[in-house]
Amino acid sequence: MKKRILSLTLALALTLGLMLPAGAAGSGSGEVSLAAGDYVSAYINTDGELYTCGLNDSYQLVTNADTTLSGIGTPDLETGVQNEFAKVMDDVAVVDFGWGQTAAIKTDGSLWMWGNEFAGQLGYEGDGYQSTPKKVMDNVTQVSCGGNFTAAVKTDGSLWTWGYGYNGVLGNGTETDSAVPKKIMDDVAMVSCGADFAAAVKTDGSLWTWGSNRVGQLGFEPVTTGSGIFSSTEPQLTPKKVLDGVASVECGNSCLA
Repeated sequence: MKKRILSLTLALALTLGLMLPAGAAGSGSGEVSLAAGDYVSAYINTDGELYTCGLNDSYQLVTNADTTLSGIGTPDLETGVQNEFAKVMDDVAVVDFGWGQTAAIKTDGSLWMWGNEFAGQLGYEGDGYQSTPKKVMDNVTQVSCGGNFTAAVKTDGSLWTWGYGYNGVLGNGTETDSAVPKKIMDDVAMVSCGADFAAAVKTDGSLWTWGSNRVGQLGFEPVTTGSGIFSSTEPQLTPKKVLDGVASVECGNSCLA
């Protein structure tokens, strides 16, 4: 799910109480890019260095007891908490967090992921957790991490998804998990993932949504099955057009804006 990646001045970051190390802004304009996820925080300084801190129970921060990274913080392996920012990697343009997975786009357009891999949300087969960044694909312009699934837009406008397939969040017509990125649609300008649904804006300004629709978060009337306490709503397994004239979209936990 897209995590409010903002461009702010270093002074504002300090006002917010973030423990940025000395020289965090690098030698550039003094701006940093900030991102926040579930119990995790990150920033990218103007030198392209990515720093993270917070909950590290799934190695979503990368750093661990055996790391040789030249960071500031040391993770507490008993609690899984890293309470100071530590450097993860260089040449980073964008970072986003999901439910235990982390994604970063480097300045060369390559997409790297790490953290919780149990449902294939890192885009490759693994043993449950990936404690070091691993490249998934090239030519990526945007990435959005949802609840155990991930979506990315490539430079040619193609949209790719992978991970936990429940409720049709991958938009590929099934509810099957996939550790292999698969193309869903073309001519996409941006994508945003929620907890169990997703939305994309195409280059013609049309908005498309898919996944769980249990509270109408897809922007159209849910199809209800069953009756009484056993009632449920049918998920949307492929992208469905909602409206036109859209410039951007943001998915929350169970809402659309």
